[in-house]
Amino acid sequence: MKCTVPDCGAPALKDDPDGRCFWHSEDREVIERRREASSRGGCNSKKVMNPQTSEDLNLALLKDVDELVSRTLRATITGDLSVTVAKATGYLARSLTMIRETALLEARIAALEERIDKMGGM
Repeated sequence: MKCTVPDCGAPALKDDPDGRCFWHSEDREVIERRREASSRGGCNSKKVMNPQTSEDLNLALLKDVDELVSRTLRATITGDLSVTVAKATGYLARSLTMIRETALLEARIAALEERIDKMGGM
């Protein structure tokens, strides 16, 4: 059964006399549980990676980026890191990897162009 509040669509609580969902119920116990859930949600959004776990990574090598992403994944799975921070870390790690790949390709192209110039051009 769906919540009786128009346009809600969430499942109704079994024991709610008005057929409302968790977020719309006017039952005192549900209101208290909702308040607690909201409080916990606010705490979870403030989770950040422990600086001691990431300070030994200088991210100069691909293996360091791989280690950072692995640590981020583990911390997210265990609940020690918010999904928001994990997403940002993943996005930035991917950006860093792409920048490095592009720089490597640019260096290789420049080296090839230099060899071509030394051979008398084409």
